[in-house]
Amino acid sequence: MSGPALLEVSGLTKTFPVKTGLLQRAKGELQAVTDVSFGLDRGRTLGVVGESGSGKSTLAKCIVRLYPPTSGRIGFRGADIARMGEGMLRARVREHIQMIFQDPYSSLNPRHTLYSIVEEPLRVHRRLPAEERGYLVDAVLERVGLDPVLRTRRPHEFSGGQRQRIAIARALVLNPDLVIADEPVSALDVSIQAQILTLMQDLQEELGLAYIFISHDLSVVRAIADTVIVLYLGRVMEVAPADRLFACYAHPYTQALLSAVPMVRTDEEERPPRIILAGDQPDAANPPAGCVFHTRCPYARNRCRNEVPSVRQIADQTEGHRIACHFPLSG
Repeated sequence: MSGPALLEVSGLTKTFPVKTGLLQRAKGELQAVTDVSFGLDRGRTLGVVGESGSGKSTLAKCIVRLYPPTSGRIGFRGADIARMGEGMLRARVREHIQMIFQDPYSSLNPRHTLYSIVEEPLRVHRRLPAEERGYLVDAVLERVGLDPVLRTRRPHEFSGGQRQRIAIARALVLNPDLVIADEPVSALDVSIQAQILTLMQDLQEELGLAYIFISHDLSVVRAIADTVIVLYLGRVMEVAPADRLFACYAHPYTQALLSAVPMVRTDEEERPPRIILAGDQPDAANPPAGCVFHTRCPYARNRCRNEVPSVRQIADQTEGHRIACHFPLSG
Protein backbone atom coordinates (compact mmCIF):
# COMPACT_ATOMS: atom_id res chain seq x y z
CA MET A 1 0.00 0.00 0.00
CA SER A 2 1.45 3.35 -1.04
CA GLY A 3 1.87 6.36 1.21
CA PRO A 4 2.63 6.54 4.92
CA ALA A 5 0.96 4.15 7.34
CA LEU A 6 -2.08 5.40 9.24
CA LEU A 7 -0.42 4.41 12.52
CA GLU A 8 3.33 4.10 13.17
CA VAL A 9 4.33 3.02 16.66
CA SER A 10 8.06 3.14 17.41
CA GLY A 11 9.83 2.13 20.62
CA LEU A 12 6.68 2.48 22.72
CA THR A 13 7.36 1.91 26.42
CA LYS A 14 5.04 2.29 29.40
CA THR A 15 6.14 1.89 33.01
CA PHE A 16 4.15 2.31 36.20
CA PRO A 17 5.65 3.15 39.60
CA VAL A 18 5.42 0.41 42.21
CA LYS A 19 4.44 2.06 45.49
CA THR A 20 4.43 0.72 49.02
CA GLY A 21 3.68 1.76 52.60
CA LEU A 22 1.33 4.33 54.05
CA LEU A 23 3.11 7.16 52.26
CA GLN A 24 2.93 5.27 48.94
CA ARG A 25 6.59 5.78 48.17
CA ALA A 26 7.85 4.43 44.88
CA LYS A 27 10.12 1.44 45.33
CA GLY A 28 10.50 0.42 41.70
CA GLU A 29 8.89 0.27 38.28
CA LEU A 30 6.56 -2.14 36.56
CA GLN A 31 7.46 -2.58 32.89
CA ALA A 32 4.02 -2.98 31.31
CA VAL A 33 5.11 -2.40 27.69
CA THR A 34 8.71 -2.29 26.50
CA ASP A 35 10.04 -1.06 23.14
CA VAL A 36 7.06 -2.08 20.98
CA SER A 37 7.12 -1.05 17.30
CA PHE A 38 4.71 -1.72 14.41
CA GLY A 39 2.84 -0.04 11.58
CA LEU A 40 -0.80 -0.24 10.48
CA ASP A 41 -2.28 0.84 7.15
CA ARG A 42 -5.79 2.05 6.47
CA GLY A 43 -8.30 -0.74 5.98
CA ARG A 44 -6.09 -3.36 7.64
CA THR A 45 -6.28 -5.29 10.91
CA LEU A 46 -3.49 -5.85 13.40
CA GLY A 47 -4.09 -8.69 15.85
CA VAL A 48 -2.40 -8.46 19.25
CA VAL A 49 -2.19 -11.71 21.21
CA GLY A 50 -0.68 -12.95 24.44
CA GLU A 51 -1.55 -14.23 27.90
CA SER A 52 -3.19 -12.11 30.56
CA GLY A 53 -0.58 -9.67 31.83
CA SER A 54 1.30 -9.57 28.54
CA GLY A 55 0.63 -5.84 28.04
CA LYS A 56 -2.09 -6.02 25.38
CA SER A 57 -4.57 -3.67 27.05
CA THR A 58 -1.85 -1.29 28.23
CA LEU A 59 -0.59 -1.03 24.65
CA ALA A 60 -4.11 -0.20 23.46
CA LYS A 61 -4.65 2.43 26.15
CA CYS A 62 -1.34 4.09 25.27
CA ILE A 63 -2.28 4.31 21.60
CA VAL A 64 -5.67 5.82 22.39
CA ARG A 65 -3.88 8.02 24.96
CA LEU A 66 -5.82 6.88 28.01
CA TYR A 67 -2.29 6.30 29.35
CA PRO A 68 0.54 8.69 28.46
CA PRO A 69 3.48 6.63 27.16
CA THR A 70 6.73 6.74 29.12
CA SER A 71 8.78 6.89 25.91
CA GLY A 72 8.52 6.20 22.21
CA ARG A 73 6.57 7.63 19.29
CA ILE A 74 2.94 7.16 18.25
CA GLY A 75 2.62 8.50 14.73
CA PHE A 76 -1.02 8.89 13.72
CA ARG A 77 -1.99 10.50 10.42
CA GLY A 78 1.51 11.98 10.23
CA ALA A 79 1.59 13.56 13.71
CA ASP A 80 3.27 12.26 16.87
CA ILE A 81 0.47 12.03 19.42
CA ALA A 82 2.64 10.55 22.19
CA ARG A 83 3.37 13.96 23.71
CA MET A 84 0.24 15.88 22.76
CA GLY A 85 -1.63 17.69 25.53
CA GLU A 86 -5.26 16.91 26.18
CA GLY A 87 -6.50 19.99 24.33
CA MET A 88 -4.64 19.08 21.16
CA LEU A 89 -5.68 15.44 21.47
CA ARG A 90 -9.32 16.40 21.70
CA ALA A 91 -9.09 18.80 18.77
CA ARG A 92 -7.06 16.59 16.42
CA VAL A 93 -7.16 12.95 17.50
CA ARG A 94 -9.95 11.78 19.79
CA GLU A 95 -12.73 11.48 17.23
CA HIS A 96 -10.46 9.66 14.77
CA ILE A 97 -9.44 6.87 17.19
CA GLN A 98 -12.24 5.04 18.97
CA MET A 99 -12.25 2.04 21.29
CA ILE A 100 -14.52 -0.97 21.83
CA PHE A 101 -14.13 -2.49 25.28
CA GLN A 102 -14.28 -6.11 26.35
CA ASP A 103 -17.38 -6.22 28.49
CA PRO A 104 -20.60 -4.95 26.87
CA TYR A 105 -22.30 -5.24 30.26
CA SER A 106 -20.08 -2.71 32.04
CA SER A 107 -18.98 -0.43 29.19
CA LEU A 108 -22.47 1.02 28.67
CA ASN A 109 -24.05 3.44 31.16
CA PRO A 110 -27.10 1.59 32.56
CA ARG A 111 -28.95 4.88 33.14
CA HIS A 112 -28.74 6.03 29.54
CA THR A 113 -30.93 5.03 26.63
CA LEU A 114 -29.62 3.46 23.46
CA TYR A 115 -30.00 6.81 21.71
CA SER A 116 -28.12 8.85 24.33
CA ILE A 117 -25.26 6.31 24.48
CA VAL A 118 -24.63 6.46 20.74
CA GLU A 119 -25.30 10.20 20.49
CA GLU A 120 -22.85 11.15 23.26
CA PRO A 121 -19.68 11.25 21.07
CA LEU A 122 -21.47 13.60 18.67
CA ARG A 123 -22.39 15.96 21.52
CA VAL A 124 -18.82 15.89 22.85
CA HIS A 125 -16.91 16.31 19.60
CA ARG A 126 -19.24 18.03 17.12
CA ARG A 127 -21.59 20.96 17.24
CA LEU A 128 -24.54 19.70 15.24
CA PRO A 129 -28.28 20.42 15.35
CA ALA A 130 -30.29 17.82 17.26
CA GLU A 131 -32.04 16.75 14.06
CA GLU A 132 -28.74 15.98 12.35
CA ARG A 133 -27.45 14.09 15.38
CA GLY A 134 -30.61 12.01 15.34
CA TYR A 135 -30.14 11.20 11.67
CA LEU A 136 -26.52 10.08 12.23
CA VAL A 137 -27.47 7.94 15.24
CA ASP A 138 -30.28 6.18 13.36
CA ALA A 139 -28.01 5.59 10.37
CA VAL A 140 -25.25 3.98 12.43
CA LEU A 141 -27.75 1.85 14.38
CA GLU A 142 -29.09 0.45 11.14
CA ARG A 143 -25.53 -0.11 9.93
CA VAL A 144 -24.74 -2.35 12.91
CA GLY A 145 -28.02 -4.24 12.70
CA LEU A 146 -30.09 -2.49 15.38
CA ASP A 147 -33.58 -1.10 14.80
CA PRO A 148 -33.74 2.65 15.58
CA VAL A 149 -37.20 2.07 17.02
CA LEU A 150 -35.37 0.66 20.07
CA ARG A 151 -33.66 3.99 20.77
CA THR A 152 -35.50 4.59 24.07
CA ARG A 153 -34.47 1.27 25.62
CA ARG A 154 -31.70 0.95 28.19
CA PRO A 155 -28.77 -1.51 28.14
CA HIS A 156 -30.39 -4.10 30.47
CA GLU A 157 -33.13 -4.60 27.87
CA PHE A 158 -30.64 -5.91 25.29
CA SER A 159 -28.80 -9.20 24.92
CA GLY A 160 -24.99 -9.42 25.15
CA GLY A 161 -24.58 -9.44 21.38
CA GLN A 162 -26.90 -6.46 20.99
CA ARG A 163 -24.97 -4.55 23.66
CA GLN A 164 -21.73 -5.10 21.79
CA ARG A 165 -23.44 -3.84 18.64
CA ILE A 166 -24.35 -0.72 20.63
CA ALA A 167 -20.70 -0.33 21.64
CA ILE A 168 -19.66 -0.69 18.00
CA ALA A 169 -22.25 1.90 16.94
CA ARG A 170 -20.93 4.33 19.57
CA ALA A 171 -17.40 3.85 18.23
CA LEU A 172 -18.45 4.34 14.60
CA VAL A 173 -20.81 7.32 14.90
CA LEU A 174 -17.86 9.75 14.51
CA ASN A 175 -16.62 7.92 11.39
CA PRO A 176 -13.14 7.19 12.84
CA ASP A 177 -10.07 6.03 10.95
CA LEU A 178 -8.90 3.58 13.62
CA VAL A 179 -10.90 1.37 15.99
CA ILE A 180 -9.14 -0.43 18.85
CA ALA A 181 -11.12 -3.49 19.93
CA ASP A 182 -9.97 -4.87 23.30
CA GLU A 183 -11.24 -8.47 23.60
CA PRO A 184 -14.55 -7.43 21.98
CA VAL A 185 -16.05 -10.92 21.72
CA SER A 186 -14.55 -12.79 24.69
CA ALA A 187 -17.62 -12.18 26.89
CA LEU A 188 -20.03 -13.48 24.23
CA ASP A 189 -21.30 -16.93 23.28
CA VAL A 190 -19.45 -18.57 20.38
CA SER A 191 -22.36 -18.19 17.94
CA ILE A 192 -22.66 -14.49 18.81
CA GLN A 193 -18.90 -14.08 18.47
CA ALA A 194 -19.13 -15.15 14.84
CA GLN A 195 -21.89 -12.61 14.17
CA ILE A 196 -19.90 -9.75 15.71
CA LEU A 197 -16.71 -10.69 13.85
CA THR A 198 -18.63 -10.84 10.56
CA LEU A 199 -20.18 -7.45 11.32
CA MET A 200 -16.75 -5.93 12.05
CA GLN A 201 -15.31 -7.30 8.81
CA ASP A 202 -18.27 -6.00 6.79
CA LEU A 203 -17.94 -2.56 8.38
CA GLN A 204 -14.22 -2.52 7.66
CA GLU A 205 -14.79 -3.28 4.00
CA GLU A 206 -17.58 -0.71 3.75
CA LEU A 207 -15.88 2.12 5.66
CA GLY A 208 -12.17 1.46 5.16
CA LEU A 209 -11.55 1.14 8.91
CA ALA A 210 -8.26 0.09 10.44
CA TYR A 211 -8.53 -2.21 13.45
CA ILE A 212 -6.26 -3.15 16.31
CA PHE A 213 -7.88 -6.35 17.51
CA ILE A 214 -6.72 -7.55 20.93
CA SER A 215 -7.39 -11.10 22.03
CA HIS A 216 -5.96 -14.07 23.90
CA ASP A 217 -7.83 -16.37 21.48
CA LEU A 218 -5.68 -17.11 18.44
CA SER A 219 -8.54 -18.77 16.56
CA VAL A 220 -10.46 -15.47 16.68
CA VAL A 221 -7.39 -13.48 15.62
CA ARG A 222 -6.76 -15.87 12.76
CA ALA A 223 -10.26 -15.14 11.42
CA ILE A 224 -9.91 -11.35 11.35
CA ALA A 225 -6.26 -10.17 11.37
CA ASP A 226 -3.96 -9.36 8.45
CA THR A 227 -0.89 -9.12 10.69
CA VAL A 228 -0.33 -10.54 14.18
CA ILE A 229 1.96 -9.29 16.94
CA VAL A 230 2.69 -11.68 19.83
CA LEU A 231 3.43 -10.08 23.23
CA TYR A 232 4.93 -11.63 26.34
CA LEU A 233 5.56 -9.66 29.51
CA GLY A 234 5.18 -6.41 27.54
CA ARG A 235 7.72 -7.31 24.85
CA VAL A 236 7.32 -8.31 21.22
CA MET A 237 8.11 -11.97 20.67
CA GLU A 238 7.03 -12.30 17.05
CA VAL A 239 5.36 -10.24 14.31
CA ALA A 240 4.20 -11.72 11.01
CA PRO A 241 1.43 -11.71 8.40
CA ALA A 242 -1.36 -13.86 9.85
CA ASP A 243 -1.13 -16.64 7.26
CA ARG A 244 2.63 -16.82 7.73
CA LEU A 245 2.45 -16.86 11.52
CA PHE A 246 0.01 -19.73 11.71
CA ALA A 247 1.84 -21.77 9.06
CA CYS A 248 5.49 -20.99 9.87
CA TYR A 249 5.74 -19.64 13.43
CA ALA A 250 9.34 -19.18 14.53
CA HIS A 251 9.19 -18.29 18.25
CA PRO A 252 8.79 -20.92 21.00
CA TYR A 253 6.17 -18.79 22.75
CA THR A 254 4.07 -18.58 19.58
CA GLN A 255 4.42 -22.35 19.25
CA ALA A 256 3.09 -22.80 22.79
CA LEU A 257 0.13 -20.48 22.18
CA LEU A 258 -0.80 -22.22 18.95
CA SER A 259 -0.51 -25.66 20.48
CA ALA A 260 -3.15 -24.69 23.04
CA VAL A 261 -5.76 -23.71 20.41
CA PRO A 262 -8.50 -26.37 20.08
CA MET A 263 -8.52 -27.65 16.50
CA VAL A 264 -10.38 -30.26 14.50
CA ARG A 265 -7.85 -31.92 12.19
CA THR A 266 -8.11 -34.82 9.75
CA ASP A 267 -4.32 -35.20 9.85
CA GLU A 268 -2.87 -35.19 13.36
CA GLU A 269 0.61 -34.40 12.03
CA GLU A 270 -0.57 -30.97 10.92
CA ARG A 271 -1.20 -29.92 14.51
CA PRO A 272 1.63 -28.09 16.34
CA PRO A 273 3.20 -30.27 19.03
CA ARG A 274 1.56 -29.77 22.41
CA ILE A 275 3.74 -27.46 24.53
CA ILE A 276 3.05 -27.12 28.25
CA LEU A 277 4.84 -24.07 29.63
CA ALA A 278 6.38 -24.57 33.06
CA GLY A 279 5.59 -22.14 35.86
CA ASP A 280 3.81 -18.81 35.73
CA GLN A 281 4.49 -15.61 33.86
CA PRO A 282 7.14 -13.64 35.82
CA ASP A 283 6.36 -10.44 37.71
CA ALA A 284 6.60 -7.44 35.37
CA ALA A 285 8.04 -5.44 38.26
CA ASN A 286 10.97 -7.88 38.41
CA PRO A 287 11.42 -9.31 34.89
CA PRO A 288 14.07 -11.98 34.22
CA ALA A 289 17.46 -11.01 32.82
CA GLY A 290 18.14 -11.81 29.19
CA CYS A 291 15.11 -13.01 27.24
CA VAL A 292 12.04 -12.51 29.43
CA PHE A 293 10.63 -15.83 28.17
CA HIS A 294 13.66 -17.96 29.07
CA THR A 295 12.29 -19.03 32.48
CA ARG A 296 9.48 -20.94 30.72
CA CYS A 297 11.04 -21.72 27.34
CA PRO A 298 11.71 -25.44 26.71
CA TYR A 299 14.58 -24.52 24.35
CA ALA A 300 16.40 -21.94 26.53
CA ARG A 301 20.21 -21.89 26.52
CA ASN A 302 22.81 -19.90 28.41
CA ARG A 303 22.73 -17.05 25.92
CA CYS A 304 18.97 -16.67 26.49
CA ARG A 305 19.54 -16.18 30.22
CA ASN A 306 22.07 -13.40 29.76
CA GLU A 307 21.37 -11.50 26.53
CA VAL A 308 18.18 -9.69 25.52
CA PRO A 309 17.29 -10.69 21.94
CA SER A 310 16.57 -7.86 19.51
CA VAL A 311 13.50 -7.94 17.29
CA ARG A 312 14.91 -8.87 13.89
CA GLN A 313 13.94 -10.19 10.50
CA ILE A 314 14.03 -13.98 10.32
CA ALA A 315 16.72 -15.58 8.22
CA ASP A 316 14.61 -16.45 5.18
CA GLN A 317 13.81 -12.72 4.71
CA THR A 318 10.05 -13.21 4.60
CA GLU A 319 8.68 -9.67 4.42
CA GLY A 320 7.23 -8.50 7.71
CA HIS A 321 8.17 -11.60 9.72
CA ARG A 322 10.26 -10.57 12.74
CA ILE A 323 11.10 -12.33 15.98
CA ALA A 324 12.91 -11.70 19.26
CA CYS A 325 14.70 -15.02 19.71
CA HIS A 326 18.34 -16.11 19.64
CA PHE A 327 17.44 -19.61 18.43
CA PRO A 328 14.31 -19.47 16.26
CA LEU A 329 12.39 -22.60 15.36
CA SER A 330 12.59 -23.88 11.81
CA GLY A 331 8.80 -23.45 11.44
